Amino acid sequence: MSTHQDRLAAFVDALSKEMMSFCGPIFITPGLKTYPREMIDNGTYSLIDTGQRRILVTCQHVWQAYLDYRIKNPEAVLAINLGDGDATIGFEDPERQLIDADPELDLAVFDFEPSQIRVRNATVNHEKDWFPIRQWPIPKLADGEYIALMGFPGKRIQKDGMLCTFTTQAVPLKVSGVGERQICILNEGENVEVFADIKGWLGGLSGSPAYTLSETGASLVGFVKSGFKPIAGAAARDDSSLFAGTLFLTQACFLQRDGTLDRQ
Repeated sequence: MSTHQDRLAAFVDALSKEMMSFCGPIFITPGLKTYPREMIDNGTYSLIDTGQRRILVTCQHVWQAYLDYRIKNPEAVLAINLGDGDATIGFEDPERQLIDADPELDLAVFDFEPSQIRVRNATVNHEKDWFPIRQWPIPKLADGEYIALMGFPGKRIQKDGMLCTFTTQAVPLKVSGVGERQICILNEGENVEVFADIKGWLGGLSGSPAYTLSETGASLVGFVKSGFKPIAGAAARDDSSLFAGTLFLTQACFLQRDGTLDRQ
């Protein structure tokens, strides 16, 4: 194994252990008492401590999918998993908890204090914590930096009766380009091998937090927004293509200390 591969493996291992407690799967179900196989859609959430409030962040399109489905089924539930065992809860009143949402940034921010992690007034045992943001405004990411995503792919969810097991993995990638709002990660250079490994399970990464890691610790830099979508009717894309598996992320710098989003 090369020196670079050694460093990358150590980076992923350290980040996985530290960051696992700050994110989890978010999903839509037809109701509170449903089987995992009935899960409608899923993504990833982040728990963040801004210093002023504790919040949950995911993609706006995940939130919109819930709103759209609830029109058809008023019993639909937006739920999150907080760890092993029975640590899955539904949002009691997501509209009231919503702080801000923006379809262009593709971010939705919810008030989510520890006291809200309850079922029928009973405390739920969980393994999560809120990632502290130490620098405001959150610095923008630069081209060429290395990041790691922490997400919960839908295709890696194991559903067996009432048992549902979510799997996460830190995905190390090199940033290909940075714009005013977005971070772009292309299937090129050092990313080719990574995309070859993960190409079958990119779904469910929406909302996944992206971090950099330095001697001073981890820093939140962005959230997965979407991946490359081929044009309808176009020929199947070559997995070696520059765009095969391309990921777009929203810069975390749009998040404000009060949980609102800066659209400037």
